[in-house]
Amino acid sequence: MINGSPDISGCIHTAMMIAKEQLEKHGVGYEELIVGNRDIRGCIGCRKCKTTVPSTYWNDVHGYHKEDIFADEVGFETIQNMAENMAFLMPCIKDGKASYGLRRRRTPTSRTSSGKVLLRIQTEPCQQG
Repeated sequence: MINGSPDISGCIHTAMMIAKEQLEKHGVGYEELIVGNRDIRGCIGCRKCKTTVPSTYWNDVHGYHKEDIFADEVGFETIQNMAENMAFLMPCIKDGKASYGLRRRRTPTSRTSSGKVLLRIQTEPCQQG
């Protein structure tokens, strides 16, 4: 998972540890990639999102300190549920690919009226067999 927070052991990291616990219960590996302290930036820690987007629901936890994460019951449960869903979906995708495979095939290119070339790529199940 990608941690874009400038505080590498803060609230986002804590939320990721909640997700990690759920994933590991299902045998799913976990790795945290920290990019918030690099030139590739995510959150800059300005805390403006708390005041400018108060009615928007995020798949995130809210708080200023790690301890606040555990008090945010809705956020905490959201992170747990998201990780549970990921743990369920990942083997489904793997099994589906193993059973049916996916193949990509190119369809003929088309041109728009302005001459722009469009290439369509279709993904469809392979024939079993």
